[in-house]
Amino acid sequence: MSGAAEHVAVLIAGAGPVGLTLATGLAKRGVAVTVLEKRRGLSAASRASTIHPPTLEVLDGLGVLGPLWARGIVVERLAWVRLHEPLRAELHMSVLARDTPFPHRFHLEQAKITPALLAAALAAGAACRFDAEVSGLEQ
Repeated sequence: MSGAAEHVAVLIAGAGPVGLTLATGLAKRGVAVTVLEKRRGLSAASRASTIHPPTLEVLDGLGVLGPLWARGIVVERLAWVRLHEPLRAELHMSVLARDTPFPHRFHLEQAKITPALLAAALAAGAACRFDAEVSGLEQ
């Protein structure tokens, strides 16, 4: 690339958490981005619901985490058990406190996260087209 700023346009296939997070990040950096989603709207299916510390950092950096905070569950420890047996092991997420501002997991369903991500992407200047399935790619 030359030293001069170049116009970059990006198409993202899929308006799930990953696609919308990428769209928000790129749009906030001035990149022209359009998300193409094959469905008529965001998925309402209950899919992934666990958000790990590095992802919490990304969502916080994009300004998306704050509004979601009251809707989710903070998980501060993990336990390994087998049915009808005593506790086998336990991990307190606080061991990560020196490494991240979010030393825990956060549980919130994907269907509750994607609307916030879509709003952030649109506010940052991204576009999103529904009923727009990506079936192939050529350059």
